[in-house]
Parts: sequence; structure tokens; C-alpha cells
Amino acid sequence: MPEEIRLNSEFLVLALILFTPVAAHNYVDGSSGLKRGVHVQGNRVSYGNFAVDKFHRLQVSVGSSSVVSNYRECALSCVNNPPCSSFNVGSSPRSDGKFRCELLNEDKYTANPGQLVSSSSYHHYSIKTPCSSWPCKNGAKCIPNYEHGGYSCNCHPGYTGKTCQTVSAAEYPKTCAGVLQKNPSAMTGYHKVDPDGVGGMSPFFVFCRIESGTAKTEFLHDTPNEGAVDGYEGPGTFIRKVSYVNSLSQIEKVMSVSTHCKQYIRYDCSKSMLMANYDGLGGPYGWWVSRDGQNMYYWGGADPGSYSCGCYKEENCYKYSKYKCNCDSNNLGWRFDAGYLTDRSTLPVTELRFWRYGK
Repeated sequence: MPEEIRLNSEFLVLALILFTPVAAHNYVDGSSGLKRGVHVQGNRVSYGNFAVDKFHRLQVSVGSSSVVSNYRECALSCVNNPPCSSFNVGSSPRSDGKFRCELLNEDKYTANPGQLVSSSSYHHYSIKTPCSSWPCKNGAKCIPNYEHGGYSCNCHPGYTGKTCQTVSAAEYPKTCAGVLQKNPSAMTGYHKVDPDGVGGMSPFFVFCRIESGTAKTEFLHDTPNEGAVDGYEGPGTFIRKVSYVNSLSQIEKVMSVSTHCKQYIRYDCSKSMLMANYDGLGGPYGWWVSRDGQNMYYWGGADPGSYSCGCYKEENCYKYSKYKCNCDSNNLGWRFDAGYLTDRSTLPVTELRFWRYGK
């Protein structure tokens, strides 16, 4: 039976504290779980309908704390003290026979995941709400409306609908090719793309080079076209880090939806070897570093892991029968090794490592 509690005030307060004892994380839906100060036949009435998570405690900021004679008294205090929406109460009495009562301005639906924890010292009571059936989809947060018995869903980007059940239409194309397809008059410059679509990484800007009816996505970096390498006598002791305008995760997302990817790399040399590693020359002396920090011992145009340069694959290196890179001739004349890297699992280049003063 509901309890009628008379308070010393100018009007009657009928507090109907309805408890629904259920196993942890199992709740029964119902109509409005809370009413505060509604007028019934000239009287002001408040009531709360609570469900219990036994031996659990919601670890959020405590609005107020007190000691009570029983859990009903704690529930009544919550109903009569907005904005309380749940409470923790001691699972067993203290030495004086009282129970600790913590009024909370959050509940397990609006709190962060994991804040409702097992506790041998507390039971947690939350106001009954349709959120107890977890109606919101795709990771959305359920926001209870206690006094109207309703709820709303706070959808993640990319989802819509009452319960966030519908995937939103993609607003941005995945790559620069999509930019041109969507807008044939688009021009070279920065455009926003969304490689993994709604619900994934937030859309971001990339540089699109649009020429002769084609579009390419380019990732600009801070490494100059030329830089001197001199006075570094140990293999790989010269280090040039490469920083990109876009993050590596953004670059990786674009590569994952692109038909092909490539990055041009070139080294001009005089008395500075690259791969060597034959005829007692030792090595490798120079290499590049992948996006996950691995040393890559091959150069543009060559096969991964081949300890060679593109000229060796094309059979046109300087003194081809002896050297696998033009720079491995190690003489004072200026030569270069260059070509495209195409293994998208290792791109982009994040470091260049060289030396100077060969044998």
C-alpha cells in the first residue's frame, strides 16, 4: 500500500514512494516515474516510482548526504529535493541503526558508462523510466523525462530518428574524386571529405588537385624539396622527420578507400651510399621510415624489402651489374635515386635517414 506522509506545512504532501525490487540491470517499464507538486483536489501531491540495483552504487558527484532511518525516508528526500533523480542508500545500518543516504543529480542513464559499480555497502535506486529498456540504438545515450514518462535519445553523429536507428545520408564525399563527381565545377584547393562515412571519423579537409577532368588527393608536408646532408658519418644518422598537414589516421582513412596510392621519393648523392650491403661495403646506409615506425630498406620504384632502388628493377643503375642503386657507386659525381613508393600498408613516409662520407 502507498504510504501517506504528513509534513508540517501549509498544505498536505502525499508522497507515494513505489518501489520495484528487481535484479540488478533488469527493470520494468511503466508510466510516469515521478511527479513533483501536482495539485489534486486542492492538495499538492508528489510521488516517485523507483527501481533498485541491489549492492550497486552510482559513483557520481553527491548532491547532498544525510543519515536516515530507512530507504523510504531517503526516497522521500529525493522526491522532495529537485533536481535529485536517483540515490544511493546504505545496504546495512550503521552502529547507530541509521543508513547513509546520498542524493544524486544524475542517474545511471545520464552518467558515464561504468559509473554504476558493484558495492557491498550500498543499494542504488533510480526513478522508473522507459530508458530502463535501453531503447536508444547505435550507442546513443537515453535522456529520461521523468515527469512525463518519456525519453529522448542523444544520437552520435551520423544517426537520426527517435531512437537513433537511422543512418544519416553522407554529407561529404569520401575522396577528391567524389568531390569532383559531386561538383564538376570544383577547383584545385582544400575540400572536405568523409572517407569512412557517417558514424566514423569526423569529416576533414584535404588538398584536391583537380586538372583535366581528374581529381587527386594530395597530402602536403613540411619537408622541403631539397635539404643538405653533410657531416653524418654513421648509417642513418641524418634524420629528417616528415610532418603532414593532415594526421596519419586521416591519411590512412583516405588510402583505405582509394583505388591506388603512391608517394614520390628522391635522393641526390655524391659520395653517399644508400643500400650497398654487398662487396664488403656494409649497409644499408640510408632508408625511410613507415607510418608505424618501421625502417624500410628499399627505395622508390623498387620492391619492398629488396634492399635496392628503382633503377635496379629497371636494369639501368650506374654500373648495373655491380650496384643496386645509383648512389651506391659512392663516387664524387652527382647521381640520384628516385621513384614511387606504392605499398599503402606502410605509407606515408614519416622519416628519411641518410649518411654522408662514404668509403
